[in-house]
Amino acid sequence: MKGLYPVDIGHPAEVTYAKTEYRKNRQRLTLEGFKAIHAISPFWMQFAMEISLVTLQGRSEVLNMKFSDYQDGLIKVVRQKTKKHEHAHLEIDCPQLAELIPRARQSGIASPYIVHRRPSRKIHSDERDH
Repeated sequence: MKGLYPVDIGHPAEVTYAKTEYRKNRQRLTLEGFKAIHAISPFWMQFAMEISLVTLQGRSEVLNMKFSDYQDGLIKVVRQKTKKHEHAHLEIDCPQLAELIPRARQSGIASPYIVHRRPSRKIHSDERDH
């Protein structure tokens, strides 16, 4: 009877895929917590936090935003998780960006990205476009 699973043991998947007792414990960030983090963060991080808050986009979308994506009060965003689908391409009308974008240009760093900083050390990479 080689290859047959004994009936008295139960369902075979229960034995092979035992459930763990680990559960993620998430806490929502409060406004006070956001303000405290914002206050001690460097300028580029503060700027990223502000853009994320007004556009409701995630970290990777905010970091990939370029000055060329912002035209006529609209910013074009491609959601990274679903970028191969048609609905991943967004145009966000956000009046607050009219105040934020000029502040980003005043950093004195030549970069095509809205959120940018001067690196602590220069490392050449062919994967980067600046």
